[in-house]
Amino acid sequence: MNFQLEYAEELMKKTISSLEDILIKSSPYITGDHPTIADILVFFEVTDLFIVGIPLENYKATHAWFNKMLEIEALAAIHNEYQKSLPKLMQMFQHVKADDA
Repeated sequence: MNFQLEYAEELMKKTISSLEDILIKSSPYITGDHPTIADILVFFEVTDLFIVGIPLENYKATHAWFNKMLEIEALAAIHNEYQKSLPKLMQMFQHVKADDA
């Protein structure tokens, strides 16, 4: 795998670990008892983990927070549409990794 992809995946793991630490120490959401724009922005960034194959289940607080965010009807609808395109996105990512090997 190429260095840039390795670095990107490693950076994603560090970032999700930082989010995990924040969520362990915080209320149900990133900045308090209610979702804010911060939660929404991070929610969409966390979905990148699915593309590269980093299991969200490995991060218990983040996984619980993500599922709580899915209780927001609009986010759930967007995420459901995203899930439909996920196999193609994963295939594209795997192709990029193979080309760079």
